[in-house]
Amino acid sequence: MLNSSPLKKLADLLKEFGPEALRACLTAMIPAFLIGYYYHVEYAVPFLIAAMNASMTDFPGRKTDKLKIAGWGIVSSTVTALVIGLLLPFPFLLIGTVALAAGIFSLFNALGQRIAMVGVTNLFMITFTM
Repeated sequence: MLNSSPLKKLADLLKEFGPEALRACLTAMIPAFLIGYYYHVEYAVPFLIAAMNASMTDFPGRKTDKLKIAGWGIVSSTVTALVIGLLLPFPFLLIGTVALAAGIFSLFNALGQRIAMVGVTNLFMITFTM
């Protein structure tokens, strides 16, 4: 019989992955909060999404996999933000580009869990850039 009491689950979470998840959240949330509070909220949201994209490399695994996904995340989020930002004055091109990007980032699911999360956060970046 499994012991599934809430206290047991909390103790297991704090023992294994909890501190790492908390660290990843705080390293993304604190700078975003400070940017939004002291400067502009419009700049804090893309920063937070980029930080979430970078935190995808914190999943358990080999260092080479983490570095490869970090490269994919940096390149894809930079290109995505620039292209969407440049196409904002052209609605018809923007619609086609968003549809194409959604298809490409959805196909990232076939490449694995880490790269799939990079694709999802890039879709978030498209939404918040617009």
